[in-house]
Amino acid sequence: MECCDFVIGSIRTSIGTRIFAVLFLCLFPSVLTQARAQGTVSEFIGAAESGDIQKLQKLVSDGINVNAKDRDGESALIAASVMGQVDAVNLLLKKGADANAAHHVGRTPLMHAAFLGHFKIVEILVDNGANLSAKDKQGFTALGLALTKDRHRILKFLRDRDAAK
Repeated sequence: MECCDFVIGSIRTSIGTRIFAVLFLCLFPSVLTQARAQGTVSEFIGAAESGDIQKLQKLVSDGINVNAKDRDGESALIAASVMGQVDAVNLLLKKGADANAAHHVGRTPLMHAAFLGHFKIVEILVDNGANLSAKDKQGFTALGLALTKDRHRILKFLRDRDAAK
């Protein structure tokens, strides 16, 4: 690896940093594509967090993957669920977002909504196929997380839905 770093450094020094950057991007265009995509994903997740429906709709119509995740594995649906953005959650699910997609610690949108007390979002997610039995990496389900915060209304709802299966 040190040899590669030395060679790359030598080439950059001999041809100049700007020319090296252009040459590098011509040889490896996926680097630029990935950087642009990551920026768009961040923008998409930010729009979901803030409930910016117009921006979400534009990014979806521009072709963003509604299940795209950032470097931490967070999706727009998780972000909207955490922030209590009901309209954003509805839009994302309508556009095909996966109600069971988990991030790096295994928490799903339902788990976040149950833990944070976002009852309406819990209802919407369950009505759209959220898995009541899914467990995070610590072994918690949405019901268990709601229990840790004493979310009585959510606990009753989840118990009733689980019993109805």
